[in-house]
Amino acid sequence: IIPALASILGRSHGLHRNVIFVNARTLKEAKYKLRTSTGVSEDYYSHCHAFPIYGTGQGSGNSPVIWCIISSTLFKCHEERSHGATFCSPDKSTSVALSMVGFVDDSTGQVNDFNSHVQPTPEALSEFMRHDAKLWNDLLWISGGLLELSKCSYHHIHFDFDPDGNATPRLGPVGPPITIPDNQTNADIIIPSKSVTSPHKTLGHYKAPAGNSATQLSILKTKSNKLGQQVATGPFDSRDAWIFYQSIYLKAMGYVLPQSFFTKAQLKTIQTAAMSSIIAKCGYNRKTKTDVIYGPTILAGAGFVGLSTIQGTGQIML
Repeated sequence: IIPALASILGRSHGLHRNVIFVNARTLKEAKYKLRTSTGVSEDYYSHCHAFPIYGTGQGSGNSPVIWCIISSTLFKCHEERSHGATFCSPDKSTSVALSMVGFVDDSTGQVNDFNSHVQPTPEALSEFMRHDAKLWNDLLWISGGLLELSKCSYHHIHFDFDPDGNATPRLGPVGPPITIPDNQTNADIIIPSKSVTSPHKTLGHYKAPAGNSATQLSILKTKSNKLGQQVATGPFDSRDAWIFYQSIYLKAMGYVLPQSFFTKAQLKTIQTAAMSSIIAKCGYNRKTKTDVIYGPTILAGAGFVGLSTIQGTGQIML
């Protein structure tokens, strides 16, 4: 974060000039010392013209708000100059336009040509995506950031239609490769294209456009088994095990479920091994009837919650 840019954008969003001045003056005159087991150092470093200190401070309480102001401005600039994606209902009464969607510094762009009577060629859509990706790359660069091009990838969804009108997403790479110039070296970086069946990890969730959820299913099962093993081998009493189940197991397993569409049988395979250990540690017989284990406490059940219930209620809430 470049403090001068943050100050200008803060003013554009209505922050009082005195607030901007105090923040900038503090960053400019702050003296940074080292604290070790032997005490605080006498020497220090601080901002100067020869060696400027950028950023607003690691762990600073106002940094999230400052980045929100900057990133919102970048999103707005990108929306004005990008192709973006538009989706609408068949009667066109409801529509939504998307350009860049971000969570802190993890951003995803999308493009389409939704209203064209003839489906755009893969080459045309790839050029739209290349333009939008380069625009985002340049916006980050001029604002003091840098897009990690080596970590970028994209899905190109192209449908082939049979004589009856049934659509099938085309597998494998679609269209020409997308290249973005690196602003540091000016070298062209090829952004890899993923097959529609190959999942991409976004904020901890593995999703594939073609609906293949095998990777996410495997990861959830591995995570569940690991948590179950921790309970089985740890010095847990029944109360500890119940707290672990409520505050750790359900939260860890339920994070991706609202955006998932696993069957009840699949979710059962995920939780079976771990729940066997958790149920026992909570003081119940492993062979207790499932209806009792997952029954509500008001009806003399144990009060455990199945992952299928977590997924269903999560989808409704979402």
